[in-house]
Amino acid sequence: MKEIIDQIINIDNLADESKSRNEETLLKKKQEYEDILASYRNEKLENAKKYSQALYEETEAFIKNNDTVQKEKIQQISAEIEKSYLNSREALISKTLDKLFVSGR
Repeated sequence: MKEIIDQIINIDNLADESKSRNEETLLKKKQEYEDILASYRNEKLENAKKYSQALYEETEAFIKNNDTVQKEKIQQISAEIEKSYLNSREALISKTLDKLFVSGR
């Protein structure tokens, strides 16, 4: 009877050891997968950060270029308006002086 009890105890001890090893293996696998997921997440976050930085720089360059083009257009229109104003002014002065001197004779 003692021999049977010793065998049961031995089997129970082996089962406990097996359970402990399995739990340890599972914990190691869990940690391995968590590390893989963390690495993947960090990689994706880094890629997203680089992409957003590139997109920001591209947007800034577009805005700056658009701003430059708009300023050039405004300067061109201003120059045309000033030229037209000066031409109209000269013509008006000339007509006014002609009327004053022609009417005055």
